[in-house]
Amino acid sequence: MAQDHSKKEMRPRSMFDELFDVTKSKSIFETMDQLFADAFGGGTLPVSQYETKTHYHIEASLPGVAKEEIDIELNGDSLKITVDKRQTLEDEKRGKRSSKREFQERTIPLPEDILRRDMKAQYENGVLKIAFPKKRGKKIEIE
Repeated sequence: MAQDHSKKEMRPRSMFDELFDVTKSKSIFETMDQLFADAFGGGTLPVSQYETKTHYHIEASLPGVAKEEIDIELNGDSLKITVDKRQTLEDEKRGKRSSKREFQERTIPLPEDILRRDMKAQYENGVLKIAFPKKRGKKIEIE
């Protein structure tokens, strides 16, 4: 007796389904980062990465973070962004003082075709923008 395979059983997508949902706009590294961020909650900074013809860009949304609380470190073929936010709260009515610390970091693998030494970073309105110029080959004139 032949079975009818035309109907697929639909089930909710799991986080493991997302692992194999890689597109040109989303690398395997971004997919893995998202998988672990979703599975284990915060701790990592949300970043977006994109490239233009001349630059490779990284942007991180950091609302409420002061520029002095951000550290950017370039190590070989990766970039580490760290946010160490400390806050002291005082309750004058009760005479209590408490402190709160939020620590987040993200290490991002960098492509090979960029000029690391020419990196530029700026922080404005809660958005950290980092840009690396791409290496350019020698242009060959056609005779």
